[in-house]
Amino acid sequence: MEKDQIAKEVEEVAKLPIVQKILELIATTTGMRFVAMAKVTPSKWVALSVLDKLGYGVQPGDELELFDTLCSEVREFEKPVVIDYVDRDEHYKDHAIPKTFGFQSHISVPIIRGDENFYGTLCAVDPEPNDLKNEKTLSLFAFFADLISDHLEIVDLLKSSNKDLKNQVKISNTLEGIIHSRTSDLKKNVRELARSNQELKEFSSIASHDLQEPLRKIQTYISFIEQNESTGLTEKAQAYFARIQHAAERMRSLINDLLAYSVAQNVPSHFETVNLGSIISDVTETLSEEIGSKNATLRIGDLCDVTVFPYQIRQLFQNLIGNSLKYSSQDRPPVIEIYSAKILGKDIDPDFDPDRMYCRITIKDNGIGFDQQYASKIFKVFERLHGKTDYSGTGIGLAIVRKIVENHEGFISGKGELGVGAEFNVFLPLDFKA
Repeated sequence: MEKDQIAKEVEEVAKLPIVQKILELIATTTGMRFVAMAKVTPSKWVALSVLDKLGYGVQPGDELELFDTLCSEVREFEKPVVIDYVDRDEHYKDHAIPKTFGFQSHISVPIIRGDENFYGTLCAVDPEPNDLKNEKTLSLFAFFADLISDHLEIVDLLKSSNKDLKNQVKISNTLEGIIHSRTSDLKKNVRELARSNQELKEFSSIASHDLQEPLRKIQTYISFIEQNESTGLTEKAQAYFARIQHAAERMRSLINDLLAYSVAQNVPSHFETVNLGSIISDVTETLSEEIGSKNATLRIGDLCDVTVFPYQIRQLFQNLIGNSLKYSSQDRPPVIEIYSAKILGKDIDPDFDPDRMYCRITIKDNGIGFDQQYASKIFKVFERLHGKTDYSGTGIGLAIVRKIVENHEGFISGKGELGVGAEFNVFLPLDFKA
């Protein structure tokens, strides 16, 4: 990268207070003492924002040869590289890079832009071993990488719209001021988080409001301009505003889904014995507008009485039915079948208690389906089988479903066929006791 271009990108990132707050929060929640956001080119690792408590001396704008860093692997495969303890890691214990930089723990996740192109990495290292290969840490890093990507997208949109709107500088400054104002409150909440038990759910509960508030302000401001100044805007400018609204809405969805995921990790204390039919009736009423717009048919069969936490099971059905509607085929109206049957553990899997009775709940659709080789991935946080531009969503919905099932001592499986449809089977024990 040319020096002028590097300086320009460092300056742009410095104008996003949320980035530095993210680095501070990572350091607080993981104990990693060097955290950075970097632009990664085919040949260079370029620091754009840095939190350095180890005295490495790395400053925003500094460069490293890409193949002197493990981010070369992140760029090549677009997958995280995570090491808990270098000396005990079969792959990395004799690797030259950890020895050169003297670290024992390392995590680096890709930052993917809205156009699905690789941009850079969010990474952290420390000379001490650390517990990083866990779902909470990986989810947190993936969420923050997505959040950074969406902020960069808004910056790009505002820069583009500057060519068509004379008052864009005023709008940009207003938006920047809103974000700066709200993220200053986030700093206080991060301090509170450091005094808590550092659980992901704690972050979600505290930060969801402060991360969403700038988005509300942005959307309100843009809506005001569109409604009151639309006659003075070119078609291109109106398109820019629409894209800004879309980016802000996607960020809000990310935060809402992360909060739902953290809540789903808690095992509730109050369970009730209910008929699943009543819960599904509530869900179909909630989704009635989407069902109608898709001209979807729901076929509800026999359903068991089960002991569950009703709120979580309602969330489970809403996510699964919502997925069937979202990933429906363009060639035919959606048909969604839901039914259940009682089944012994020995007839499900050899690892199940053979004499325990389960309720097997099947949710089956005729949508676009998925390749069966990805069946084990779809329940992981932030795993998406389709691009952001093809289908909306955050990649958290099925992870929430899995956590809810686990809270009920159950099991979920999925199978699909491209162009034919998908089927999910949820197994809940009938003798479950809270």
